[in-house]
Amino acid sequence: MPGADGHTDKSPEPAGTRIEQIPPRAQFANYMVVRHTNEEFYLEFGQVHPNVQAALMFSRLVTTPEHAKRILFALKENIEKYEKVFGEIKQIEKIDAGGER
Repeated sequence: MPGADGHTDKSPEPAGTRIEQIPPRAQFANYMVVRHTNEEFYLEFGQVHPNVQAALMFSRLVTTPEHAKRILFALKENIEKYEKVFGEIKQIEKIDAGGER
């Protein structure tokens, strides 16, 4: 029942209850740096714009080596599916942070 302020008091959700979350904001990335240590992989995403001296980095994913390999396999599988439907993805030249090819 609503209180004097019009709000309903809710008790905390029981442990194990599924919480719906808003999907994360999507960002376009055309630049990625991958680094690793013996325990973690770092995937950093950003954008390179023409005539800009550096990439604008906006996101970093840190994961285990085992999960990094699962990501690799998932990407490989999805690229193969994509190419069956839309044709082969052409290889592009490596682009550095300064936009040079």
